Amino acid sequence: KGETVILSDEPLDENKLRETINATGYQVGDITSAPYEKKGPFSFLHK
Repeated sequence: KGETVILSDEPLDENKLRETINATGYQVGDITSAPYEKKGPFSFLHK
């Protein structure tokens, strides 16, 4: 709850992202970035 995930090919400018979100009235918490790993159709079987 209270989490937004943004998938992007390029790194995002954190300051610009914060300004844009704050302008909508929402507050920004922690921002983290990690490489996206696409999961296969049966990935739920491999825990």
